[in-house]
Amino acid sequence: MHFVAISSRIRLSLIRPSTRNRMKRKTVKMETLNTAFRKCIHEAYDHTCAYPNCPDCGNHSFRYSDVSIECAHFHNRHAAAGRWHPDNVACLCHERHAYLETHNAEEAAFFRSHLGETRYEWLITRMQGLFRYKPWERAEMSAHFHAQKKHIEKRRAKGETGFIDVVAWD
Repeated sequence: MHFVAISSRIRLSLIRPSTRNRMKRKTVKMETLNTAFRKCIHEAYDHTCAYPNCPDCGNHSFRYSDVSIECAHFHNRHAAAGRWHPDNVACLCHERHAYLETHNAEEAAFFRSHLGETRYEWLITRMQGLFRYKPWERAEMSAHFHAQKKHIEKRRAKGETGFIDVVAWD
């Protein structure tokens, strides 16, 4: 940058040097990725609470309900290692989600039975790692989960019911 004197009064202004044509990076807002992931997970669970024989909702579908089903993260969703990983989340009704968040042993038992021993142990190992996703990776994840949702919707249109596995981005 350099200074230039303008008019009779000496006024200094900053003039930026010419900028090079830089390649624009593909980015995505966190809300867009979160929404794509949430909708994909809801569709995978068919908008139904995953808790077996849920005493709160009776495992009915929330697809056309005013009440929304929630994505319950087993490990804190602030950790990038599991925030957008399908094994770290399950759809639960609001009451069961609130209950399990305050009863950690029952939450762990639910996820252990829901995932199975091998996937549960793998998730524990994954959560010990450090993950940082670049903006372009978040954009790819968003597109991936949007495509996964469309794939699940097609399978539902063919008559498939129940839980349908979601393929993780990584």
